[in-house]
Amino acid sequence: MSLRAGRTVRAPSARWVLAEPHRPVCITRQYDYWVKGCGRSGVVSVHSIENIETIHDGWGRFHVVTVSRGDGGTMLRQVEDHGDAVCVLPYDPVREVATLVRQPRIAPLFRGADALLLEVPAGLTDGEAPADAAMREVLEETGLQLGALTPAGSLWSMPGCATERMHCFLAAYSAADKVGEGGGVADEHEEIEVVELALTEADEMVRDGRISDMKTVYLLQTLKLQGIESGAVSRRS
Repeated sequence: MSLRAGRTVRAPSARWVLAEPHRPVCITRQYDYWVKGCGRSGVVSVHSIENIETIHDGWGRFHVVTVSRGDGGTMLRQVEDHGDAVCVLPYDPVREVATLVRQPRIAPLFRGADALLLEVPAGLTDGEAPADAAMREVLEETGLQLGALTPAGSLWSMPGCATERMHCFLAAYSAADKVGEGGGVADEHEEIEVVELALTEADEMVRDGRISDMKTVYLLQTLKLQGIESGAVSRRS
């Protein structure tokens, strides 16, 4: 498989109106960007966003985006925008355990699935640097005061319809780092149960589907690939 080289992207030709650096509010803009096709033809085509209409402005923003295709036609796409997010897998390499959280999630409930998901601590950056937001979320949700983070990638969580880029981290801890009860922030209506479990049990739960949250599976597998759960990687200070 081969990809043709891209060209220089043109600067935006329309005015931006911003409420926050990452949140455009009902604007019209035109710029070109390259989409590298990996299909049979390997064709690189030009698309441009011609218009963004905000149809809902709440916790997240929902936009209807008009896109000009490379063949001269147009199409509409709906985009949800709430900015960047972080997720962290806290693990104790000495006791070979991880701290996860269990909380109700409305989207699985909407689908008729089990609403109580076991997950790594996560949340929005709220304008902070990703590492700062990650440490804050872990403290709020688990009561752990982390001393260091190990970056594990920045990933698009649902690029087909959402702007969220998830900054992922691993974080070693010890029992001495437990400084609070956790449980989340009351005025955000968070209902969080803190769950510490053996890494071997977490691996089994991934295999049998009891852990089904994508970011959690990713970080547990990343930890496993790095050999941390077997003691190959020591605790970072």
